[in-house]
Amino acid sequence: MRAKRVFLTVGTTSFDSLIEAVDTEAFLEAMSACGCQDLVLQIGRGTYLPNKYLNVETCSQHGISFECFRFKPNLADEMATADLIISHCGAGSVLEAVTQRKLLLVVVNDTLQENHQEELADAMVSRKHCLKAIPADVVVILEGLAGRLNSGSGRRKNEQGRRQDSADALSGLGLEPYPEADLKAFPAVIDSLFTF
Repeated sequence: MRAKRVFLTVGTTSFDSLIEAVDTEAFLEAMSACGCQDLVLQIGRGTYLPNKYLNVETCSQHGISFECFRFKPNLADEMATADLIISHCGAGSVLEAVTQRKLLLVVVNDTLQENHQEELADAMVSRKHCLKAIPADVVVILEGLAGRLNSGSGRRKNEQGRRQDSADALSGLGLEPYPEADLKAFPAVIDSLFTF
């Protein structure tokens, strides 16, 4: 599986150090090596606006289309169409990405005090649901992923095929898809408690 569409999100927060870390030639080269054709950035409340390398002109020189926005009412569509999600380690963003069973690189904001993000990232990594980085390590991790991402089958057309591509990619990286929700679990517990 190639990471043809990459979505980077900081959620509703400000995470300028991540956006600055990816606004580099090295990041674009890593994206190209991963097979990226579409790069979408959601930059939230940050004050740093990517423009040094992450702009339409420079990205197109690398064969990558580029889109950048601050907010949308819902990021589910962006996540659903992504092959690789690079996300801040906010609980909502992480949960949305892993429940869609996407290849996920969580980036911990290492400047926060009493860093709950580190705890969440460590828990998800220990369960093999994602990869973890700090902003300074994102490019190195992506460079390491490039060869492994490109050594699989092509991208399938239908939803079932895309899910299988994603599962194969996760497995090839030593990761496991997040368990699918058991929608009958809660009603079964209620039924057992009240003996219906």
